[in-house]
Amino acid sequence: MEDGVVQRVSCLKDSVEDGSEFFHRKFGGEWLETSKNREFRKNYCGPGWLYHPSPIDGFSPPKPYESWVLEEDTCRWEPPVPMPDDAGPDKHYEWNEESGAWEEFTG
Repeated sequence: MEDGVVQRVSCLKDSVEDGSEFFHRKFGGEWLETSKNREFRKNYCGPGWLYHPSPIDGFSPPKPYESWVLEEDTCRWEPPVPMPDDAGPDKHYEWNEESGAWEEFTG
């Protein structure tokens, strides 16, 4: 991890007692555990994801838009305006950062 950005993800069996220390000895750098079942650190991370230290102590995907804010309980980015309720299989919306609104996707 560099400057809070995940650079690499590797897997270990649960039988390895301290995976962070194991990878630090093998490769150097800072290593943090993540959980596929979201048991800890909120989300299973991937390269390019962000680590938010204490008090959040979780991974989030990259911030999609400047105006979106981090929901600390889930470590997911939320738009400043909720998506319209009528979104579904036949009606799609995309966020327009310039207007700060959801626009129907016709594309």
